[in-house]
Amino acid sequence: MKSFTPKLAVDNENFDNVLDFFYIKNSKISDEGLKKLKNHFNTNFNTQVHPWDFEKNLDNKLKDGDRIHYLYLYYLIWALSYHTEKFKIIYYEIFDGSAYKSLKRDEELNSICLQGMKHKVLGFKKIEGSK
Repeated sequence: MKSFTPKLAVDNENFDNVLDFFYIKNSKISDEGLKKLKNHFNTNFNTQVHPWDFEKNLDNKLKDGDRIHYLYLYYLIWALSYHTEKFKIIYYEIFDGSAYKSLKRDEELNSICLQGMKHKVLGFKKIEGSK
């Protein structure tokens, strides 16, 4: 399984995998279920599944902030890999070039950044009446 290390990390944080920052807070998922989620994340990224399809095909086991943070991490790694210039804007302007800050769970900031990546980086159009 491939691990992700942000290429733009400037603060020398010690971590090997983006999913080291993901933890369950609002959902009732077993350790086995969590392992499957992590494998799902890595498999989808390694096979270059677009974030839109990744999100559409995600089951409803993750709730609230857990789902937001999981999707946020996928979109963040996708932006890093395929939209580097736009990723740099997020990385430096919002997180001051800190890999730790960019990966850390912050439900409000993760939600804002996730929406920004969806609409500004990947150009998704918001459908009237959608969340």
